[in-house]
Amino acid sequence: MARFVWLPKRNLFSLFFRIPLVLVFLMIGHSLPGQNDLTPAPSDYTITKRLLSIENGLASHEVFCGLQDAAGFLWFGTRNGLNRYDGKDCLLFTRQRNHLQDNKVVQLAKDDANHLFIAYSSAGFQLTTNGKVDVMDATTQEVKTLTAAFPTSKDKTGRERGVKVS
Repeated sequence: MARFVWLPKRNLFSLFFRIPLVLVFLMIGHSLPGQNDLTPAPSDYTITKRLLSIENGLASHEVFCGLQDAAGFLWFGTRNGLNRYDGKDCLLFTRQRNHLQDNKVVQLAKDDANHLFIAYSSAGFQLTTNGKVDVMDATTQEVKTLTAAFPTSKDKTGRERGVKVS
């Protein structure tokens, strides 16, 4: 007489559920000890904060943008001009003093050559740019319009190259 051995049917749900679950636990267990090595100890860094206001030389209560240049200076765009903060004092750049195109600075950007790109807004409450852009060399503090800083030229085919502002 033939004997039949009963083999239990494998539950597909159980098979597809257990394998990924085991893999997840293996990956988590492997990566957690390594994460502790990447996090610096609290004594490795110091965080300080300082409140700047018009009493410290900031040009306005309204600061629209800011960035830090390669030398470590902090630049702030305000309603009344561009401020450079050196950690102690604010230096103000305006249309009247430094020949900026406007005083309401709403966007700042920088490039690898230590140029600051300064975008302005019209008077009022809107923060949209008005198309005026200056380029300041952060080292020499020389200000030029975008088209003067990057003039257009023609390549060998006669096409214009450079920056066009419309």
